[in-house]
Amino acid sequence: MTIYSKRSPLRRSRSRPVAIARAAIPLTAALLLVASCTSSASDTDTKEDAGSSTASFAPGLVNLPAAGDVVEGGTLTYGAYAEPLALDPVSTIVAGTTGGTEMAAIYDVLLRWDEESQTAVPQLAEAFTPNDDHTRWELVLRPDVEFSDGTALDADAVEWSIDRYVENGGHDAALWSGNVTDMEVTGDLSLEFTLARSWPSFDALFTTGIGMVVAKAADAGKTFTPIGAGPFVFADRSPQEKMTLTANPDYYDGKAPLESLQFVYIVDPSAQADTFKQGGLSMAIQRDPVIVDEALTEGTAGYLQVVGAGVTGLINATEGRPGEDVRIRQAMQLAVDPEFVNERVNGGAGVASSSLFPSTSRFHQDGVEGLQQDQEAAKKLVAEAKADGFDGKITYITGSSPAQRDTALAYEAQLNAVGFDADSELLGSVPDLITRVIEGDYDYSTWALSWRDSAPYARMFGINHSEGNAGYGTATSPEMDTLIEDFQAAATEEEQLAAAQALQEGWNELSPALIVGPTAEFAMWQEDVHGVQTNSNTIVLLDEAWVS
Repeated sequence: MTIYSKRSPLRRSRSRPVAIARAAIPLTAALLLVASCTSSASDTDTKEDAGSSTASFAPGLVNLPAAGDVVEGGTLTYGAYAEPLALDPVSTIVAGTTGGTEMAAIYDVLLRWDEESQTAVPQLAEAFTPNDDHTRWELVLRPDVEFSDGTALDADAVEWSIDRYVENGGHDAALWSGNVTDMEVTGDLSLEFTLARSWPSFDALFTTGIGMVVAKAADAGKTFTPIGAGPFVFADRSPQEKMTLTANPDYYDGKAPLESLQFVYIVDPSAQADTFKQGGLSMAIQRDPVIVDEALTEGTAGYLQVVGAGVTGLINATEGRPGEDVRIRQAMQLAVDPEFVNERVNGGAGVASSSLFPSTSRFHQDGVEGLQQDQEAAKKLVAEAKADGFDGKITYITGSSPAQRDTALAYEAQLNAVGFDADSELLGSVPDLITRVIEGDYDYSTWALSWRDSAPYARMFGINHSEGNAGYGTATSPEMDTLIEDFQAAATEEEQLAAAQALQEGWNELSPALIVGPTAEFAMWQEDVHGVQTNSNTIVLLDEAWVS
């Protein structure tokens, strides 16, 4: 690691403009993103020493019950994490915590992420094949697939849906525009995509928003209507309460075993967990580390994903902010002990780490780590910055829940111990926080980088590449751009691990964000639930699910 002095030539970095026009992600999507990143067991419960081990948070399908013959009919009730403000893949970040499972049931996905094989496999699509250097990909669709309104899901429909997604600024629109140079319909059921550079994991992009094909009729009325080709169709919705989907009798793979899905919106995670324990929910998704740890300890069945850099302080590096100076950014990471923060906020449950790829990641390597706490080094950097005119003041913006207050206090104590004059501003609502971040009105803020093992490049690009659309003033550099692009191009496991190591080393030098740990997401289900399939972003597919 290089600890920068004032005159180090590597000190130069650039941050992106943060005017609202620069932020292509819709506000509704950003609201859901932050809402899904800012709660913890301490919001409602007294923290206890959870005694968690990293091994208990190994990702994948866990504790699956034995299944017998498929039972037809019935309703599966799903305790969602956050209610999607819209069922449109354009205006919602497509993840299991933000309506992704609901939308996957309506639209399906062209490809799905198979957790066991760690690959994207065909779902609505029949095949997706690259050329030798992964710069050209051919998508082949299944024949005779129809939207629920009876129109054909063919190559023209896919092209229209992707164009709509990109033109309207979907979450991965900038990622798409920065990489895809051409999309051509080559047949009734085939398309070809030409890329600007090699991208071996390009297929993973089709497991989420871009891979959810929206029918043209969805935009025909004054308001958006969710029309897809998935195993379920939208039936009704009671805002802030529940949403009901019914089985699509014309689904390409046959009518789903379940008659209906009911998504229930219980805001408080502890109340949701209690409802699940009492049998009031067939499934539920949780991000609270204490609740997840308890569920895993009790042998609850489900699908666990551990999201890298899920607990993060986004640092504003624009001109005039403390984080403009790389010494300040490094000092912040060096000052903070992730274990201390986790113990104070979560009673030690979950995983604490300053690394981009923690021990639960498939890209993890022993000895490749984020900056470790070193208060003496942090003091030296702060003193150097003060000698150059820094007044020591830095303010953290966050929400006002008990967990968020605890996090803020943990940061303050450790930053002040190395010479900062740190304080916090607790905002009354998530929209207020989002607006402040988008407008660049912050020093550092609660956030989540959310580097998911299925496709970390997408989030790397959006937040940490100079051409991304979701950095909101974070530091970027030509060197970091190159490291991210090298990770994108890595094809073999050896190449991926080498690129991950180089990326971590470059990150330690640039220090664009304060990382204190990953976030565990657990889609859990009762013993009588079977046939659930995995997808990326902790989305689950329910076309084959049934309840015994």
